[in-house]
Amino acid sequence: RQVAEQVARTHLERLRQLAPRAERIVDKMPDNYLWLGFLATIFAVFGDNAFRAVQGAQILIDLATCGAVAALAGELVSEGKRPRVHVIAFAIACLCPFTASYAALPLTETLAIACTAWALLFAVRVLRAQRWRDAVVCGLFAGYGMLLRPDNGMVLGVVCVCLLLIGARQRQMCTMRAAFL
Repeated sequence: RQVAEQVARTHLERLRQLAPRAERIVDKMPDNYLWLGFLATIFAVFGDNAFRAVQGAQILIDLATCGAVAALAGELVSEGKRPRVHVIAFAIACLCPFTASYAALPLTETLAIACTAWALLFAVRVLRAQRWRDAVVCGLFAGYGMLLRPDNGMVLGVVCVCLLLIGARQRQMCTMRAAFL
């Protein structure tokens, strides 16, 4: 906990140095403490100077994100092409410079990218299978992503617009889509 408080204090002091005359400081994340909670959990388990553990956790999260991207790509192609598409999408996601560079630093982007990828995967599953469970999981990932980075709210907006367009196109909106909106 002390480490998280020190990180927060240092961050706020740095922001104050950048804008000494600012009346208030607004960071890009409304809930920095969610990220600091992640850090505090890692530090509590592995010790106060466990930045390698943070990097290791972020690498595992990034690998899971690459898996979500591969699964998402697989959802968008026919059944026969899925194995090949999974491998190609996983490789491309692993080689993406954003995921590789963000995993090396303790930044919120790792969790934000993961939330976006998983929310989109479950959104596509909602559109295909219309299962409540997928809609709830999509909403949870989108919501947590918005808490980490407010611009992740676009994910939920895009999903809602897609549901509206598909509902209008079919001229009937099923109970699942109406409840999800």
